[in-house]
Amino acid sequence: MQFKIFLFLLVLVLALPNSIGAQQDYRNFNTLSRELSALANRHSANANLQSLTKTPDNQDIWALTLYSGNAADKPAIAIVGGVHGSHLLGVELTARLAEKILTDHK
Repeated sequence: MQFKIFLFLLVLVLALPNSIGAQQDYRNFNTLSRELSALANRHSANANLQSLTKTPDNQDIWALTLYSGNAADKPAIAIVGGVHGSHLLGVELTARLAEKILTDHK
């Protein structure tokens, strides 16, 4: 039993630095907010950034709307990232998808 616990702890210690290092490339809230604002400003004819509400920590929950023509008259799809604050990949994927759509599809 002691060997199994030792082996588990050894694996945990060896794996932990790799998983922490893997998340260092993700944008933090302030960087993401600045980049979303810049993206919406660069593509103002096709993008609108608005704060839906605030978190308990007083951070904005952003909604970036992409459109062509009159957005109110078109069908819509919601692509959501960051439902859980610790799941950073969803935020990165949705932000990069919005960047790609706005850059490649004019």
